Amino acid sequence: MKKLAVFILLSALLAAWPTCAKAGWLIEQGPLHASAHGQLSCQDCHQNVADSQRHPDLIRLNQIPDQTARAQMCAQCHDDAQTIAQSGRHGGREITSPAQAANCLACHRPHHQPPAAARPKAFNPARPMIGQCGACHHQRAKLPGPAAADAKCAACHLQDASRPAASRQNLQAMCLSCHDRHQGQTIDAVRVDVADLARSPHADLSCLDCHRLAAQYPHDGQKAVDCRQCHQPHRESQIHDAHAGVSCQACHLAAAIPTRQGGQVLWRLQRPEIGPTKAHQLRAQSDQDSCRRCHAPGNQVGAAATVLPAKSALCIPCHAATLTVGDWPSGLALAALIAGLLLRISLWLAAPAKAAPLHALGKRPTAPLGRRWWAGLKALALDGLLQRRLWRAAKGRWLIHGLIFFPLLGRMIWGLAALAASRWLADWPLTWRLLDKNDPLTAFVFDLGGALLVCGVLLAVGRRLRARGPRLPGLPRPDYPALILLGLAIVSGFWLEGARMAMTGAQQPLAFVGAALAAGMAGWDDLPRLYGWFWQAHAIIWCAFVAYLPFGRMLHMIITPAVLAVNAAANAGHDQ
Repeated sequence: MKKLAVFILLSALLAAWPTCAKAGWLIEQGPLHASAHGQLSCQDCHQNVADSQRHPDLIRLNQIPDQTARAQMCAQCHDDAQTIAQSGRHGGREITSPAQAANCLACHRPHHQPPAAARPKAFNPARPMIGQCGACHHQRAKLPGPAAADAKCAACHLQDASRPAASRQNLQAMCLSCHDRHQGQTIDAVRVDVADLARSPHADLSCLDCHRLAAQYPHDGQKAVDCRQCHQPHRESQIHDAHAGVSCQACHLAAAIPTRQGGQVLWRLQRPEIGPTKAHQLRAQSDQDSCRRCHAPGNQVGAAATVLPAKSALCIPCHAATLTVGDWPSGLALAALIAGLLLRISLWLAAPAKAAPLHALGKRPTAPLGRRWWAGLKALALDGLLQRRLWRAAKGRWLIHGLIFFPLLGRMIWGLAALAASRWLADWPLTWRLLDKNDPLTAFVFDLGGALLVCGVLLAVGRRLRARGPRLPGLPRPDYPALILLGLAIVSGFWLEGARMAMTGAQQPLAFVGAALAAGMAGWDDLPRLYGWFWQAHAIIWCAFVAYLPFGRMLHMIITPAVLAVNAAANAGHDQ
């Protein structure tokens, strides 16, 4: 009857644990102490370890344990379990194959299995055992230690949630029994310098905080460490959109060798023939030597041969840029822009009241504040952004104007959203889609916007060259210098995109303009060296456009929406 009660309890636990248990090397002391096997010695089940001449055995560490051998180990005490399983049912469930009957650990956790004998009514086997300790046990400040015969086993394998420092020490002892450069010399394992590890920023972490699958079989089946388990990705202002596909270790690990796989820059470690690994040595974030691993002549990852500055705040109309100005073209352009705007404002202030752009501000408000706000927002949306007045005056001009204005507005909103998301929503998957130039949606939207902008510039120039008859009153004449600079900036941007895709081998057909240019540049050995010059040329052309903007007629595309909104709000109530 006692063993039958065990099987009834096991079936209830099986219902509470729908997923299979996974064999690991760490044992929590509390559940072990309260389990059905808590009073056994480790050697009662693990005789093979006690009899082995070498523990751990590297061959066994890298293999999935033989479940048949484990079942035979369980059958030494639970011989009737095999008999019941062979009858076709076990734990209230149907057994469909001999392999299923032989895999005890698929359902049972021997180190955490609660005993069925003398189980109090307060214990609910359908609920997790943790949190129900009081059903069987009185409160104690400390659990009893392991028996003397199990002290060596406990020194590595035993974990106690109430004593995290001791548990971390045990875990480190287990890992270093093979990986310490001064221990385990008979085992072919990666060596770690303990003093070097103690100096790293991760010195207070346990090995499993990063290598989360290291205490499971097979030991050599671990994936690369994902730093985002603890760290948030860098903001756009730190890594820029070009590095959205670069792994953390490629920059931050001193011994990492960057490698390219498709559109991603990953990393590998070259195991030293003599001495410990340098995998735990990190580089400072401001160390540009990390950048020069990739940004150097002859690099193998398709990066520019020089370290380029971050996109400045002046690039926001087209890119997810930074709110800084760190290069000389942007600095000069920003100074010219501010000077030009101040000159414009002084001329507006000196103009007669009725001729000033914001002439309605002199009127005394008569409408309620809410109505003025509504009038201003309505004018901003319909007349400023959708350009309703221009549509009524000349639909052809509206089309040309829209082909220039709407792509710039759309890309600016996209870039600002990506910049804000990288700062406050770094864990949001869509953030990195907005920043990744190789993402299908991002690639298509950016190339489509650039193509529409080029069409708008060409139509504006062509329409003016073919224009006959008088010009419509109230509409400014084309600003040819601004149109030429804007067109050159877009064309050079496409050229730069094609060069990037050719260098990196990015395959994104939805970037239809960049992909076509990249196909023509394939095989250019000098692209990494030339890319820096292309980048500087594109930046200088765009900065020249920004510097010229306040002195030209195209400034109206920026100030007109605001002027229309302010005048409409001020005029609210005066048009009755």
